[in-house]
Amino acid sequence: MLGFCCTERPGISAWCILAAAGAASFCRLLRPLPESQRTKARAVASFIRVVSSGMSLATDMAMNRQLIQFVLPGLLLLGCRLALATGEAAGPTFQQHESIQAAAVDEIRSALSDQGTRVVAQADSIDSRLRLPLCTQALDAELPFAGTRSNRITVEVRCAGEQSWKVYIPVRLETYGQVVVAARAIARNQILAAEDLTVAELELSGLRQEHLSDPAHVVGKKMRRAVAAGAPITASVLTTPPMIRRGQLVTVQASGSRVSIAMKNAVALRDAGFGELIEVRVESSGRTLQAIVRSEQVVEVLLD
Repeated sequence: MLGFCCTERPGISAWCILAAAGAASFCRLLRPLPESQRTKARAVASFIRVVSSGMSLATDMAMNRQLIQFVLPGLLLLGCRLALATGEAAGPTFQQHESIQAAAVDEIRSALSDQGTRVVAQADSIDSRLRLPLCTQALDAELPFAGTRSNRITVEVRCAGEQSWKVYIPVRLETYGQVVVAARAIARNQILAAEDLTVAELELSGLRQEHLSDPAHVVGKKMRRAVAAGAPITASVLTTPPMIRRGQLVTVQASGSRVSIAMKNAVALRDAGFGELIEVRVESSGRTLQAIVRSEQVVEVLLD
């Protein structure tokens, strides 16, 4: 048909070429489409072929011009609408990389976000050449080593659908938590008070030593070295100074829900710092008790 148009009717050769190319394009679209859309595409392609054949056989050039003027725009519009409709119906045939990355990040946040911590995770880019079949089920993700804490973790993402697959996604993460820091510059050998301390959110992977989150556990400790304001207070910079010395006379407070007793003239049997457990001997009875150091003169026995 195309050869006949171009040799016998050179005036309408451009139309013939356009019609034939349009029919061929629609035919190429048929393979990945659902059956309902294939039927529509075949109908359009057949219509183009019929009109094209009629024009190639027509002898009235005025009639050809009218067909081109009124039929061609309609065919183009119909073809555009069909292309859009079939494209939407077909949808993606491969798993979107963004959905794989999102599954990996969600698993990281679920597994590593403890109470009081905040996890910021970002999955590495996936090779654009990787084409995985679209999963018919929700993606599953798992950390091979759930207890591992690092700033870079690999997550296994898998599909258990009709065409199963799995892939390993590296994820970079930052974990933020509440950390006790110096509220002001603190000198070496200084005994820490509550006003020396505050709490700030810091990135935890940058702390080589174990961080502290409760200022109450730090008050009364002695600084091994000086730190600047805002510096984290870690276990490595702290020591527990003896608050009570061996042989020192202390007051024993025994407290419970219903009774509170104070006994003087008890003797400390060893050195102990604030909050530590110490043994004391009550002079009046000779009994040995275990108590907690509360101050330089007072230890407490808990009755309940």
